[in-house]
Amino acid sequence: MSNGNDKDSKPSGGEEVNPYIPKYISTVPWYRKVKDEKDNEGYLAHQRKHDEPSLTGMPEAGSGIKDEFVTKEGIRVKVAPDYDSVRDRWHGISAEELDYIYKSWSVAKERAYSDAENKDRDDIEQYELEMLELDLTPKDLHLHSKEDPMEKVLRDREDVPAYILNVTAGGKISSDNKSSVVSDARRGFVNNADDFVKQADTSADPRGSQTFAWEHTRPADDTTPSDTHLEHQNSHLPPNNSTTGVTSNTNTTASRSSLSKSACPEDIYTRGHTSVWGSFYSGGKWGYRCCGLLDIDADCPR
Repeated sequence: MSNGNDKDSKPSGGEEVNPYIPKYISTVPWYRKVKDEKDNEGYLAHQRKHDEPSLTGMPEAGSGIKDEFVTKEGIRVKVAPDYDSVRDRWHGISAEELDYIYKSWSVAKERAYSDAENKDRDDIEQYELEMLELDLTPKDLHLHSKEDPMEKVLRDREDVPAYILNVTAGGKISSDNKSSVVSDARRGFVNNADDFVKQADTSADPRGSQTFAWEHTRPADDTTPSDTHLEHQNSHLPPNNSTTGVTSNTNTTASRSSLSKSACPEDIYTRGHTSVWGSFYSGGKWGYRCCGLLDIDADCPR
């Protein structure tokens, strides 16, 4: 708000100052003052800070815009515009100027095409010279280039498998055992590369190559295997060579001495005895059966 002294102050016009109008409204700020105020021509005058020649001035009518008027009964009437006049008004140029612009465009386009062709021709000549120096052929230039997949498909269709060549007109497959003259050398010849056929004994069991995630952490032996699981495991094992065999109607059994003895303490013979202590009983005491001694620390006299 303005102070009380503003009531007595009067502007240059002689009008009294309203004390209820703020000073920042009644007076013009310093940043609103423009040096050398004058009328700047052009629709971009409010953006110009300096009086410099502008590249984009006011739009001007071209030489091709000429409105024609006809006076009828004292009234001046504008002639209805045709296609050419509307086009000229839109571009602001005449038809002759348009022809000149179109011609300049075509000349520039032809020049660009000719430059590109000359550049490609120079590159081809340079490649040919390098290939002659390296003793290469044009086919060697495309060795490492990417092949069209459709080209490979069409080429594979030309390869005829051997089993198709064996089919006769009657729908039967010719046998190799027949003594007949075969015109095609590949007829009756089995080639894995042609017919993708393998013998039954050479094919691997697919179940052996399948390994699931839970099989990596599975223990080697199952604590409670089923009968089917045991039968499946035993089917892959070689035949068991038992210690007992039958030859010429005679039962041949391995000797008892060849059998392995257990490593338990009661089966270990000490002090020359051939039996363990506790194998003999007499008078309420235990002893050795081999010699009849009852003392556990006694040596065998036999």
